Amino acid sequence: MEPEVLLRQVSRLPEDLTAVVPAIAERLAGMIPAGEGADYASVILTGDGDSYHAGLATALAFESIAGSTCDAISALEMLEYAAERVERAGPGRTLVIAASASGATERVVQVLERAKRLGARTLAVTVTPGSPVTQVADDHVAIPLPGSEPSPGMRTYQVSVTTMLLAAIRLAEARGRLDAGAADRLRGELVASADVIADTVERLDAPCRDIAHEIGSAPVVVIVGSGPSRGSATFGAAKLVEAAGCFAVGQDAEEWCHVERFAAPVDMPILVYAPTGRAQWCATAMGVKASSLGRRVVAVTPPGNTELVRAGWRHLPMPGTMREEFSPLVYSVVGGLLAAHLAKARGWIPFQGGATGRSRPVRAASPTTTM
Repeated sequence: MEPEVLLRQVSRLPEDLTAVVPAIAERLAGMIPAGEGADYASVILTGDGDSYHAGLATALAFESIAGSTCDAISALEMLEYAAERVERAGPGRTLVIAASASGATERVVQVLERAKRLGARTLAVTVTPGSPVTQVADDHVAIPLPGSEPSPGMRTYQVSVTTMLLAAIRLAEARGRLDAGAADRLRGELVASADVIADTVERLDAPCRDIAHEIGSAPVVVIVGSGPSRGSATFGAAKLVEAAGCFAVGQDAEEWCHVERFAAPVDMPILVYAPTGRAQWCATAMGVKASSLGRRVVAVTPPGNTELVRAGWRHLPMPGTMREEFSPLVYSVVGGLLAAHLAKARGWIPFQGGATGRSRPVRAASPTTTM
C-alpha cells in the first residue's frame, strides 16, 4: 500500500458526495417518516475510530438543526457506561446511530444489540451492505463505494459524516422544525459542498506537501479544534498516525490551553482548525498564544481571520461561507492531504511502517540515561 492511495481517496470525495446525498436522503425519508422523532429525548452517535470522530463532527447538527440533545460516545463507553441512559429514558425515547465502515466492528454490533434490548431506536451506518450491523439494527443506511481500495479511511468517513448530517436534517423535517423547502435547501448545500471540496483539494495539495516536508522529522503533531472541528481534529490526527506513523493528537482548543501548551518540543507543529463559527474566537486566541510560545502554528482558517493568519507559521486558506455544521466535510480534506504527503516525506507505508514494511526500531536508552 503506497501513500498515493490516500491521495486517490481524497480526489474522489467530490464525486462521491454528489452521488451519495440523494441516495442517503431517499433512504432516510423512508426510515424517519413525517411526525416521527418528536418523542426522542436524545440522539446518541457512536462508533470506533473514524466512526466515532464522525459523531464528534456532526453532533452540533442534531442540536442546532434537529433541536435534539445529542452526544457522541465511543462504542465501548456506550456499551459499558452510557447504555443506562437508554433504559432511564424509556422505550422509544432514544435514537442511537451507530457507524461502522466494515459493518463488522465487534463493539458497534454489541452496542446496537444492547441499545435495542433497552428500548432504543437503532440506525446503522455503513458502506458494506449485508454486514452484521445491518442485520442487528432496526434500520440501516448501507452505501457501497465503487472502486474502493484498502486505505486509511477518507471516502468512508465522508459517507458517515454525510449520513449523520442528512439524518439531522430529516429528523428536523419529520418533527416540523423544517418545512420541505428548507430541508431541500440544506440538502442542496451538502451537494454544493462537492465543488468546495474539489476547490480545496486543488488549492491545498501543494501547500500540504510543503508543510509535510518541513515537519517530517517532528516527533509529534497536534491538531486542535472545537465543536464540529474537534471531530475534524481527531480524524486528522488519526490519518497522520495510520498513514505516516506520526504520533498525532487531536485536542480541543480550550483544553490545549490548560494542558498541552506546557509540552515540549517548543517548535511542535500545531494545526489550528478555526472555521467560521461559534468557537472561532477561542481557536484564534489559542493559536496566537501557541505562536507566542514558539510553536509552529498552521492556521487552517478562512483568509478573513486575519489575526490567526498573521500569527501562523503557515496558512491553509479555507472557505469562509460554509455553515459550521457542514464544515467537517471540507476540513477533513486537510488531514488526508497532509497525511499522504507526510507518509511520502517519511518513507512510510500506511498501516505498516517504513520502506521495509516494518516499524522503525526504537533506539534504546544509553546506560547513563535517566528514565
